Amino acid sequence: MEIILQLKNQLDNLSIIEKSFNEQNKKINEIDEIVNGIDSKSNELFSQCNEILKKKNKEEEVLKKVEKEIRYYEAFDRLSLFINNPKTINFYSNQFKENYIEINESIEYFYNKKNDIECYTYLLKYQQLKSKILNYLSIFIKKQIDDLHQECSTIPVLPLNQFTKSVLYKSKITTEFKELIKILEIRKGILESSYLDECIKHYLNIRKNLLMPYISKLLITLQQINPFICDVTREAGIYLFIIFYKEGKLFRTVFNQDCQALKIMFSSLFDIYSSFISTLCYKCHDIGILCNAITYLKDEQILYRLPHSKLIQLPEYSIFNFCINELITNISERLVYLSLNLINNLIASFHPSKNDLNYPAIFSNSNVQDLPFKLVLYPPTTNTLTLLSKLHFSLSNDLFSQLANTAISACVDSILHAIPQIPSNNELDGKLFALRNLCILRDQIIPFTEVDVSLRKVETKTQELCGEICNYFLKTFCPSGLQVLRDFIFDNKSQNEIKLIQSQIIEELFHNSINSKENLNILHVYLHQVHLKELLEILKARIVYFAHKLTVLFRDQDFEKRFLEAAKPILNY
Repeated sequence: MEIILQLKNQLDNLSIIEKSFNEQNKKINEIDEIVNGIDSKSNELFSQCNEILKKKNKEEEVLKKVEKEIRYYEAFDRLSLFINNPKTINFYSNQFKENYIEINESIEYFYNKKNDIECYTYLLKYQQLKSKILNYLSIFIKKQIDDLHQECSTIPVLPLNQFTKSVLYKSKITTEFKELIKILEIRKGILESSYLDECIKHYLNIRKNLLMPYISKLLITLQQINPFICDVTREAGIYLFIIFYKEGKLFRTVFNQDCQALKIMFSSLFDIYSSFISTLCYKCHDIGILCNAITYLKDEQILYRLPHSKLIQLPEYSIFNFCINELITNISERLVYLSLNLINNLIASFHPSKNDLNYPAIFSNSNVQDLPFKLVLYPPTTNTLTLLSKLHFSLSNDLFSQLANTAISACVDSILHAIPQIPSNNELDGKLFALRNLCILRDQIIPFTEVDVSLRKVETKTQELCGEICNYFLKTFCPSGLQVLRDFIFDNKSQNEIKLIQSQIIEELFHNSINSKENLNILHVYLHQVHLKELLEILKARIVYFAHKLTVLFRDQDFEKRFLEAAKPILNY
């Protein structure tokens, strides 16, 4: 029983505990509901706070914007007072730069609201203020540029290595001065560009006024040291390119850019050099000197000696190269004029003296191989070859082609015109004289690819002369054969008469062939071995062809063999 009572008591206790637990659980649920209510209220309050903060931030932004806009209106009087007296402005200070930036910002603000009358009025005021401050700044920059060149007023003519280290190129440009130039580049508008252009123009005018008299003195000094046009052209050209290079480098250091005004200044400086050299060339009548001057002017000649690498990449190179080409064109015109005069006077209209034509006497008393080259050529031939050798590397291909063809054509005509004037012991002297000159002329002009037209004329006349000379020898060695070719009529001749004529031709040819060496020796007097061999090959071919024609005429195959056998001394010569 006691156990049952104990269990019953424990059961009652458990019921009490369960009841207490349920009550506590109910209270917990009530607390959870309260907490959830608090959370929702907190979230609602947080959202309201965020909205309030956003409104506050917007109000602050609007307030700042309003304050800034008010500052644009209020800053005008302060900024006007700042630039009222340019003598009190420190252009190197940060305050000046900040005020200039503020003026630009104000202009930008009022420009966006220019439809409003009051804003448009302020826009005009600020633009006037900006124009005023830029004017003061440009005046100050110009004064600084003047101060930089105080020591450069008089520069003596110096050697090139000393000139590049002279006060003209000792840079005194400070970082602060470069900052002044950069101020003009903060806003790249029309107004800033105009004032920057004024500063550039002022700088370039000072440099130009310093360099122009210096270059003039330099050219006179170089001419006094070395009066030769070629040397003055070369040395002054190198000197001038160094000036271009140094000026371009200094300009980019100051203004950090290239501009058309710099190129115009370079052209003005080059005009002094060009006029000086052109004047010297116009006074010069020596074609060789003018050719050398053009050679020295060409880029590879001048720039080869310059102590700089990668010159083609320099901005100054294109300007210098353009100016040099213009000067080359000017001198080329003078060269063409003198060349045409030479062609007319010493080639086309050449009037030979007795000594110029006395080639038989010259050749008979000397070994042609030992004679000076000029002595064994007709003067127009010598003049033509000398002229072409000088002009070839100096003139453009088109100009050279025109002059060369004119000179060669005139030379050929002059040589052919002289044939009947040669004092001759026989019919061949004049023709061999002409053949000699034409062969040498042909050989010398073959390397010139620009003279194909006149080369054909030389070759044609050479072949014609060779044919005439060969015909002369055929007439000498076999006159009967030529007579037969002209007059032979088959119908009127018997077979015995034909045999008799054949025998007469063979006998005559054999007799003359034995003595052919005496007749052919004259070729050695006039012609070089190469040309002699060429003529003999033509002569031998003519003899073979002549034999073939007679064989066809006689209708006797054996005749050709006997004819060539009789001509063997000539064919083996």
